[in-house]
Amino acid sequence: MAGFSRGTPMTWAASTPTLDVELGGQAIRQAGQKPTGLSELVGIVATAVVLILSFGSLFSMALPLMTALVGLGVGGCRLGCSPTR
Repeated sequence: MAGFSRGTPMTWAASTPTLDVELGGQAIRQAGQKPTGLSELVGIVATAVVLILSFGSLFSMALPLMTALVGLGVGGCRLGCSPTR
C-alpha cells in the first residue's frame, strides 16, 4: 500500500535484499483511511436522544453514555498503545 507509514519500521526491519515484506488486508486498508468523525458524533447524539426519552432525566441518560465513551476510549488506547512485539 503506497504511502502507508504506520507500522512500517517493523516492516523495514524484517525486509532484506532477498525478502520483501508488505502489509495488506482489510485492517491495513482501514488504517490508511481518514477517520469518519461525523458519523460517530451523529451516533452519540442519536443515542443521547433515545436515552433521554427512555430514562427521562439527564443523569440517567449520561451514565450509560459516559460508560460507553470511556469503554471506547480505553479500547482505542489499548489498541493504539499496545506494544508490537
